Amino acid sequence: MQLSKKSEYALRALLYMAKRRPQLVHTIQEISQKEKIPMKFLEQIFPLLKQAGYVNSKRGLGGGHVLLRPSDQIRIFDIIVLMENTLFLQDRSTAADGGESDIAINIFLRELSTEIAQLLSTRTIADLLDSAQALEGVSFEI
Repeated sequence: MQLSKKSEYALRALLYMAKRRPQLVHTIQEISQKEKIPMKFLEQIFPLLKQAGYVNSKRGLGGGHVLLRPSDQIRIFDIIVLMENTLFLQDRSTAADGGESDIAINIFLRELSTEIAQLLSTRTIADLLDSAQALEGVSFEI
């Protein structure tokens, strides 16, 4: 399974905000520069996050976005579904000839999607933050 850029960028933006004092206001420009996320994606992502109640926006001088929920209450599953409108792997029913092998593959993909959803439902931005902090200072030199 590969995340779309939109989902990846949403998770990275939330992780950035959670890592740097969640109560602080963060601008889209700041997040774009620090996380190397194109502004056009963030301009699409933040209205969705606001509408879903994950962030709030403040206008004017000193404006930007602030997290509304603690990082341990933001599930990765919910963010991906918000960005994608689904989590399920593509149904192959329109691919190939629709024979028994295609049906078997579709059943497998549905089962796999369910297992992925169950795993992602147990993980939060706080878990990603813990993983990122555990990796700080780890060298991957060969």
